[in-house]
Amino acid sequence: MLLVISAINLFASIGCESTPLPLPPVSPDFNVEQYREIAVIVDAEAAPTSLQATVFEQIFAQSNESLLRKGYRVSSRNDIAIAEREMQLRRTGRAIARAPMEDRFAKWGRVLAVPGVIVATPTTFSVERVRTEDGSYYRAWAEVSVRLLDVETSTIMWQDISTGTDFASNSRDIGSAFRNATSRALSSLPPLYPKMLIRTKPEGAIVFYNNTAVGHTPVWVQFRSRDLTAIELRHPGFQDTFRELVPTDNGEIRIKLEKLDD
Repeated sequence: MLLVISAINLFASIGCESTPLPLPPVSPDFNVEQYREIAVIVDAEAAPTSLQATVFEQIFAQSNESLLRKGYRVSSRNDIAIAEREMQLRRTGRAIARAPMEDRFAKWGRVLAVPGVIVATPTTFSVERVRTEDGSYYRAWAEVSVRLLDVETSTIMWQDISTGTDFASNSRDIGSAFRNATSRALSSLPPLYPKMLIRTKPEGAIVFYNNTAVGHTPVWVQFRSRDLTAIELRHPGFQDTFRELVPTDNGEIRIKLEKLDD
C-alpha cells in the first residue's frame, strides 16, 4: 500500500547546495519481508508555498514508480482522504505537534494498518543559470532524504539521501531534479521479489534457479526478478525439465515430469 501524505517540516537550507551527510547503516533487525505494504509520507509543505504542488507531485510519482518496480504494494490516492479524516478525528492539537517526528509519522502507519512508512523529505534545492558562448540555460539541483520507519517501534530501519540534477526551462523548474533525487535515494531500498510455490508430479524433484539448487518439490522459490525467467527440474528416472515463467506474488505452478525412455 502506498499512500502520500503532506507533513510539515522545514527545509534545512533553501536554495543552497550541500554535501549529503553520512547516514547510519540499515538496522540489523531490518527484514524487507516485513514491509510488503508500506505508506509513504511526503513532506510537501517543507517546500516554499509556491513550489509545494510541484515537489509533492514529482516525489509522489517517483516514489510510486520506484516502489512498484521493487515489488511493494501500492494504492491509489483515494486512500489518502480516508486516512486524513481518521487522523483529524484522533488529532489532539498541541500533543501531536510536540511529539517526535518519527512518532507522528508512525501514527499514520497505524491508522493505515501498514507495518512501515517511508518518509520522503525534500531537504535542499537550487536553480542556477548557466551562461555559455551559445546562450544560457537553467540547471536545477535537489536533495531528498528517505527513511523507512517501523510503525510499531517508531524506529528507523533503513534510510538514504541523494541528489538529482536536470536541465530546467526557467528559474522555478525544479520538478525533474526532485524526481531524479527521489529515484536515486530509493534505489538502495532492497527490492521485494516474489515467491512462488513449485509443485511437480511426482514430488521430490530438485529445483534449480540461477544454477543453484533451491530444494525438493513442493518448494517455495524466492525469485530475484519479476521478468521472464527459467527454472530447471531434476528427478531420478525422469527427464530433466526446463520451464520458463513470469514470477508472481504467492503464485503456484504445477509441472508434470516425463519419464525417461526405457
